[in-house]
Amino acid sequence: MNQFFHNNIAVFMILIILLLVLAIVMMSSIIQKQQFLMRKYKGLTKGRKASSMEGIIQECIEATSKMEDDYKQLSDYVTRNVEKRIGAALYKTKMVRYDAFEGLGGELSFIWVLLDTHNNGYLLHNVYSREGSSCLYTRIIENGTSQHRLAPEEQEVLDELVNEA
Repeated sequence: MNQFFHNNIAVFMILIILLLVLAIVMMSSIIQKQQFLMRKYKGLTKGRKASSMEGIIQECIEATSKMEDDYKQLSDYVTRNVEKRIGAALYKTKMVRYDAFEGLGGELSFIWVLLDTHNNGYLLHNVYSREGSSCLYTRIIENGTSQHRLAPEEQEVLDELVNEA
């Protein structure tokens, strides 16, 4: 057996050199991949105080938690304040212009109804006379009705607005 190694030592040396070259090539490839990954990692952690991915993930979790708290506070504020104000806003409105007296053109008299979501609000009625003067009066509307007797024209405009979807 010893004689076999002596006779083929050149072949073994060539094999060892080939294996060494192969190991060097593989090591070079591994080093290049490692450098590529380090550049990616440094780009990912660039500008961060945290030096590990765990720290970055923890920062993200904390930021998300803070955003959730801010969203809850904003949602509560909207529920408490904005929705109440929107519900009380007089956004349902209808105006009808007409001639209060025959022979008087231009439809200078009007009935204007302003209501909120619960059909509470005001009815304004302006009557323009032949002499050029006008009389403006209001009615308070609660739940779609008035405590005062309404003229047929006023009741018609109010009913149309209350019955709108």
